[in-house]
Amino acid sequence: MKTINTALIFLFSLSLSNSFASTHINNKKQLLIDTLLLQNNASSIHVSDRLSKSYLQQINAILKQSNPNLGQEKIDAIQRKVKQTIHQHLVVKQQFSTLISPIYDQNFSVVELTMMIEFNKTDFGKKLLRVMPLISNEAAYIYEELELDLAPEINEQVLDIIKTE
Repeated sequence: MKTINTALIFLFSLSLSNSFASTHINNKKQLLIDTLLLQNNASSIHVSDRLSKSYLQQINAILKQSNPNLGQEKIDAIQRKVKQTIHQHLVVKQQFSTLISPIYDQNFSVVELTMMIEFNKTDFGKKLLRVMPLISNEAAYIYEELELDLAPEINEQVLDIIKTE
């Protein structure tokens, strides 16, 4: 079993190595990728803001339970530090761009990126940019619900198979 786990980890790390490989993207293509990410509200700044909001929601909930008498000054200081840290990594150090840009580089040519950017400027493109994240969020919720609904039956079937062997 340990050998299988080691092999799986090794194969998984190999699959990640291409995705996160440090590749040079020419300036023109990087500018197009940055423009497309900006249009999709997926730029480093957008992602930094969303990640900060997510962290702060979790941290605030934990702080309210574990330390309800914590003063507002400390809460404000924590919020500033969390936002600053995330911004430093994702925007200033460009960690998000370094990870996401190669994915676009590998999958789209300069011509395709240009076409997507131009399409996003149309009325229908703007609608897709506005509506698709909502549809994706709803689809993710449906996926989670199906996963929860099916889990007991799947677990029971797996256990039955294990018991019969």
